[in-house]
Amino acid sequence: MATNYPNGITANVTGNVTGNVTGDTTGTHTGAVVGNTVRVVANLGAAANATTYTGILPVTGAMTITGISVGFQAVPASAGGTVTLAVSNRDGGAATDNLLSTATVDLEGLTNMVPSDLTLTATGADLVLADGDFVFATIISNNADMTGGLGGVIVVEYTE
Repeated sequence: MATNYPNGITANVTGNVTGNVTGDTTGTHTGAVVGNTVRVVANLGAAANATTYTGILPVTGAMTITGISVGFQAVPASAGGTVTLAVSNRDGGAATDNLLSTATVDLEGLTNMVPSDLTLTATGADLVLADGDFVFATIISNNADMTGGLGGVIVVEYTE
């Protein structure tokens, strides 16, 4: 069931949801409320021999990250190098917290058109975000021979 909320948010709602949905809806993000979990989807891009930063989620209130998944229409590949993804939270101050169990994830091991759930950090405090924080995805290709990297999407799930 599609539901319209204040601030131009349209959500696909499954199950029983109580409370209000608010937030900044600028950028290429979509969201859905499923139970008490909110999903934010952002497009990812990857470029050969480059570092690509993508702002995923400006945090406007306290929340806890509960899941992160990624998928590509055409998975990036590099015969002579690597293509990796890092997902981090830039605290309202200068600190950066890794949200994954490892510093980076090898994107070349993914399968085209199949979403992959990423393992979150075991440091629970790093998954608790506050107003003013910002979640980023960083894709690093260290070789000019990279192919693919098209149609990338990252999904961040959180509870408030």
